[in-house]
Amino acid sequence: DLHSFPTRRSSDLHIGGLLNISLLGSFLQKWLLPRLSDFYQKYPEVDLRFNASRELIDFMHTDFHAAVRYGNGHWEQLQAERMLDDWVFPVTSPALLAKLGPINTLGDLNKYPLLHSASEPWVDWLRRVGGDTTRVERGPVLDDSASVLAAAEQGHGLALARWSLVAGDLASSRLVRPSVQSVRQHNSYYFVAPSHHFELPKVLRFRDWLRDVCGEFPPPEGERLEPEAK
Repeated sequence: DLHSFPTRRSSDLHIGGLLNISLLGSFLQKWLLPRLSDFYQKYPEVDLRFNASRELIDFMHTDFHAAVRYGNGHWEQLQAERMLDDWVFPVTSPALLAKLGPINTLGDLNKYPLLHSASEPWVDWLRRVGGDTTRVERGPVLDDSASVLAAAEQGHGLALARWSLVAGDLASSRLVRPSVQSVRQHNSYYFVAPSHHFELPKVLRFRDWLRDVCGEFPPPEGERLEPEAK
């Protein structure tokens, strides 16, 4: 019954109303959801709807207003604003760390079974830190970052994790870092939308809020936010 809903004035719809955002499921689950209550408190007039997808949205043929994407910042015919940098490093369960010991050298890495992720392949990380890239990807490859972290938490091996996705698990000691070695990513999280969508107040409110909370998220211990050397 349409009459059971409060009517909104056109000005209310311009300021608030439905805001459809597409983003990666892992980012939504592990980073954004714990922070969303702050947005709802500040902007109750905005009705957020999220769609978890890896594909870049076709804004011309859907009703999405914006997306949060992980990449290099270049998407054709779209405006992209960088929100959050990231680092990647190995994580494991406290029990497996106690059993196999810390990773102080790249040789120590061989003590651990490696958990493989489609999004964070070990060969790329090993290449960046000067390790043995001939240690090929053996075993099942998990397609979802959250699944890889769940496998690591259950003690199945060593996983590569993005700082943004694993910070909460580290803070609660569900996961631990067996080494201090991390690699800053060339990619970042971006807020992406067609240029004319940035004229909508509700889009700007979410963009500004997201930029603020991203700015409050510190880098991992020992890392800095200065731009990476070219």
